Amino acid sequence: ETGIYDNTLFIITSDHGGHESVHGTYDIRDLETPLILFGAGVKKGVEITTPVMQYDVAAIIADYLHIEHPA
Repeated sequence: ETGIYDNTLFIITSDHGGHESVHGTYDIRDLETPLILFGAGVKKGVEITTPVMQYDVAAIIADYLHIEHPA
């Protein structure tokens, strides 16, 4: 009713937290984190199949706001 979904991008992500009593190894449980995008302009049901790093979130926001940024 308020129209918030008409021009808002929602980004949900988190840290991986590690596994057992370790953190920061090359174990996949120490590497993968969720990245969920929804809102205006986001295609439903699309799965990102290429690696995404946390620093890519800034580029996603810049793209959404039509701000130029380095690759």
